Amino acid sequence: MDKRTITVLLVEDDEGDILLARRMLVNSSQSLEFIVETVQTLSDTVKYLNGDKKFDVMLLDMGLPDSSGVETVQKVKQANQTIPIVVLTGLDDEQTGLLAIKNGATDYLVKNKLSSDILVQTLNFAFERGQAEKTILRERNKAQSYLDVAGVIMLVLNDDLTVHRINNKGCEILGYAEQDILEKNWCDNFVPSEYREKVSQVLKSLLSGEIGKYEYHENPILTKTGRYRLVAWHNSVLRDEAGQIKSILSSGEDITERKEAEEVIKKAYSELESANANLKSMQAQIIQNEKLASIGQLAAGVAHEMNTPVGFTASNFETLAKYFDKFKNLLDMYGKLAGEMPNIDKDGIIARTADIRKTAEDMKMGFILEDIDALFEESKEGLKRVTTIIQNLRDFSRVDKIDVYDDFDIIRGMEATLAVARNTIKYNANVTLEFADVSQVSCNASQINQVFLNILVNAAQAIESQQKGMGNIKIKIYPSEPYVVCEIEDDGPGIPQEYLNRVFEPFFTTKPAGKGTGLGLAVSYDIVVNKHKGQLFIDSQVGRGAKFTIKLPLNRKNSDSRKEMENNGQESHIVCGR
Repeated sequence: MDKRTITVLLVEDDEGDILLARRMLVNSSQSLEFIVETVQTLSDTVKYLNGDKKFDVMLLDMGLPDSSGVETVQKVKQANQTIPIVVLTGLDDEQTGLLAIKNGATDYLVKNKLSSDILVQTLNFAFERGQAEKTILRERNKAQSYLDVAGVIMLVLNDDLTVHRINNKGCEILGYAEQDILEKNWCDNFVPSEYREKVSQVLKSLLSGEIGKYEYHENPILTKTGRYRLVAWHNSVLRDEAGQIKSILSSGEDITERKEAEEVIKKAYSELESANANLKSMQAQIIQNEKLASIGQLAAGVAHEMNTPVGFTASNFETLAKYFDKFKNLLDMYGKLAGEMPNIDKDGIIARTADIRKTAEDMKMGFILEDIDALFEESKEGLKRVTTIIQNLRDFSRVDKIDVYDDFDIIRGMEATLAVARNTIKYNANVTLEFADVSQVSCNASQINQVFLNILVNAAQAIESQQKGMGNIKIKIYPSEPYVVCEIEDDGPGIPQEYLNRVFEPFFTTKPAGKGTGLGLAVSYDIVVNKHKGQLFIDSQVGRGAKFTIKLPLNRKNSDSRKEMENNGQESHIVCGR
């Protein structure tokens, strides 16, 4: 049977004791072989530990020429945290040995009670324990790596509110290295002064067992640069084998940007409400009523468009909460194992470690680690979609004074209007766009957007009335000096010849009761022809759809264009069959 080889660093300055220890270890066991190297001072010991050669266990005399007592053990542990140390003492004093163990030694032996069997057994036990501790450390580091890939802060606080553990994300957000955070009081160092008392009370309440009340809370944290970051915390507690609460485990999501986004959305809605209020006071009542009617028709559609990304973002956060529970379970298992280590033999440790590995596999931690990034990317995409919808609403609903005209990107205006009306159109028609490069138009943007909306909604509703499935809407924008031309064509049922001359009349409508006010095209005509000195045409034939053509002057102050439009005022709404 192959012998187990144990490499021993014997730290002893007495030649007689060195010779005695070597004799006891040579050929002392059929299953063990000891390779012994000797040093006689603490300084040489430190050099050996920092060198290339690795030792399995150290046999350490506590009385050396350059160090003595428990201080010797402390200095060795500073040089090497992992090597098992068996202390040799000439004092038959149990307290001395226990003090050495308290300061990092694995075991102790009294020289005048030393025998070959005791020395061999003690070194072998120290070796096995050292190997087990290395295994636990590897598994603990693996658990830490799980925490470090999480996109949220993972924080463990001791019962005195000092930091026991924090992951890379937490260090990144705070701006400190891990060693600058560990063992520091969390409230005193990383919570703004004005929030410390409140946060401290929350944490102490958790430690006292009030878990449900404070399972979730929000508070700012203080970064190294002095900035505040708002964090949403999900809290739980870790208990010892007796069931007593010993520490707090918290996951914290940095919601600073989300809260700022919510404020932006609130501000956007406030601006939209203010825009509507200004519109009521500045515009003629007929235009105001039509605008409100259009917004009412589209409100449900816009809400639906926003609910979809908000819904899957909320679902993602529910999934992340479940993943967090699994991380917490694993950490609990490792914590319990670490606490019970002194009372478990080697086989028990190996079995418990295997159980933890099996639990991690059953929890599908590999999949979870891959899925976390995807969940965060999807959530960011959802919030981005909501922001885009809000921006389109703002572009569409910009409010200008009736007599104020600014340069306006008519293509951007059409895109914003399509986005606002998307839910109304998408179930009825496919939209085809043909946009050429055009110059900006001097106009009242809000009013032109309203014209686009009126015509697009009419087209979608006309197609829907056929009950023949999806139709088509074709939009063309192109220059035709001295105008920018916009054509909106649908393949709906068309308009009967007898109604063509009345489509721009106020309150005229062919829609069923409750489907329209009869003001949309009348308002559109007023905006394009009277307010912007442009032209609005309709070309339609029953069974072949309708095409509206809007012509807006590139420079509405151009006297030639103004004269031409005044002379051809009756032609501004040409109607004909195809």
